[in-house]
Amino acid sequence: MSDHTPQPTMNTRWRSLQRAATNFLIVFYLYTAFLMAWPWPAAERLKSSMIGPFASQALNDLGIYHRLRLFSPDPPTHTGYLTFEVQYDNGMRRNWVYPRKRLSPGDPPNSYRRYLFYYLCWNYRYKYPAVWPAFARYISKNCEMGDARPITVRFLERCALIPPPSDGIGKGWVEPDQTLLLYTYDVGTNTGTVGKSIEIW
Repeated sequence: MSDHTPQPTMNTRWRSLQRAATNFLIVFYLYTAFLMAWPWPAAERLKSSMIGPFASQALNDLGIYHRLRLFSPDPPTHTGYLTFEVQYDNGMRRNWVYPRKRLSPGDPPNSYRRYLFYYLCWNYRYKYPAVWPAFARYISKNCEMGDARPITVRFLERCALIPPPSDGIGKGWVEPDQTLLLYTYDVGTNTGTVGKSIEIW
């Protein structure tokens, strides 16, 4: 009597692998999202050990590793956003603006400012050697105007000190009143210089 049990085909195996990979990514995302929600710095050491060095590096590369600094003993002290100033060979300066008002549906207008700050400035010592020059080159290539050519791109942090609860309750949003030079990129030489002060909030 012959065995007529159907054998799995290549397509069946491939679909099984796809389902397994999808399930792994869902579980990984939910697991890391749960850990990311733990307050910082109180749970930082435990959180890092539960994520592991490989996962931490992967989350850094994806730009989604973060610390939720909303609680004592070390809440954020500053708020603000990034601007990107381009200087041209004719002396003119202008700010580069992200081409979309929102990064995804449901985001408030100009949400790109906050997201770009998170991506570029969290763990910036790891990112500025490669990510910052690449982003500055992207900006310079998208800011050419006729005969005018970009010669430098500057990353500027516009920030403000968050008042303590005793001074800030019932008052409006704090408008940025400080400007910090984070980075200067020379288009001609393809080199960059990191600023002296970066306020991570």
